[in-house]
Amino acid sequence: MDANISTTIRPGTEHDAEGLFQIHVDSVKDLCATAYSREQIKRWFEGRHAREYVEHLSHGRIWVATAAERLLGFTECWPGHIDRLFVAPWATGRGIGDRLLRFAMEQALSKGHEIIKIEATLNAEPFYGKYGFKKISNSSFVQPSGIEIETVLMEMRRPC
Repeated sequence: MDANISTTIRPGTEHDAEGLFQIHVDSVKDLCATAYSREQIKRWFEGRHAREYVEHLSHGRIWVATAAERLLGFTECWPGHIDRLFVAPWATGRGIGDRLLRFAMEQALSKGHEIIKIEATLNAEPFYGKYGFKKISNSSFVQPSGIEIETVLMEMRRPC
């Protein structure tokens, strides 16, 4: 993909669900592989489907980055919280994650919120740290497959 192509961030639609799911899967397989075991990566998406995104999309909380109408990445955010920020592996290194995170931070700090909370994958901790997020604690979640995924709870206060 040409780095000069204009990137747009727009609200996600139900029609994006399959593409979002595929970006999530590809990103975890490629970008999380250094922080998680092969077994964790393999079972991360067992029993999961693109339709899981439809409900989140219906709430207007998912925003997508596109270029030439091709999905590059997405974030899910609402006041006080950022959940999920994934970029297609082939689109990394082009500032897409930066643009999505800055957009999500603006959304999360709306309506008077002073703190943004995020539960980050282990490999993403340094990325969020560059933007002022601080580790609060270790955490984890259990996928439908039963596999436990370790994460890091982080937060950032509104800059003065």
